[in-house]
This record gives sequence, structure tokens and C-alpha cells, in this order.
Amino acid sequence: MDASRTIDRSPSPYLLASMPIEYTTSRKHGNQPWRASSTNTVLASNDSCDTAPIKSFLSHAALGHLLEELVTLGIKNWSRLLLVATWSEEDVNILLRDSVRESRIDKFEAQQLAIALRSLHRRSVQIGD
Repeated sequence: MDASRTIDRSPSPYLLASMPIEYTTSRKHGNQPWRASSTNTVLASNDSCDTAPIKSFLSHAALGHLLEELVTLGIKNWSRLLLVATWSEEDVNILLRDSVRESRIDKFEAQQLAIALRSLHRRSVQIGD
């Protein structure tokens, strides 16, 4: 067996716990393996709650009032925010879907947050180059 097959590609159990059951069967690219990420290592060692960078991120997008909702969703530090920014648009929408359904955020806020996350991802990729 080659080395690429020995990597544990299973998603975090916390991520699965927050997703609806149909998530695993409704993904457009469900047959693609999960990618191992160095960010997962960062999260394991730095899983504290430091919301200051998240406040700053949200304030730039005029969404500062959503801090409590992001913390409720498990986005409680910069590492997790960066990790979510790497997710596909579909996965971000799945994460935000229950918040919209339960009227904790509206559709406009969810869309603005998704756009801000894509922008954060583009900036982090540019800095990494």
C-alpha cells in the first residue's frame, strides 16, 4: 500500500457532530477523499478560545454582531477561522444553514460571511506564496 493510502483522511469528529446526517450523502464530490491539512495539527495543539482576531475579521466585513454565532458554531479562534476559509462554498453553506433556518442570522448575513471567508482564503494564499 502506498503512503497516500495510509493517511487518516477522516474529518474531525467535531465537524461531523455539527453537520446534518444527510451531509455525508449529499456532497457533490463525496467520492473524493478528505485532504490531510497542517491546519488540523494547529487546531489540536491550539484549540483555545481567542476571539479577538475573529472580532477584527468580522468588523472588516461589517458583521461584528455575528461573533457569538461563530463561537456557537465552533469558530472560536484564528486557526479555526482560517480552516473554515479553506472549505468549499458548499461546505460553508452547510455550516451556516441551521443558523439561517433558526433565524439566528439572515440569508444576507450568511452570504456576506461566505464572501468574507473566500476573501480571507485568497489573502492567506497570497501571503503564503
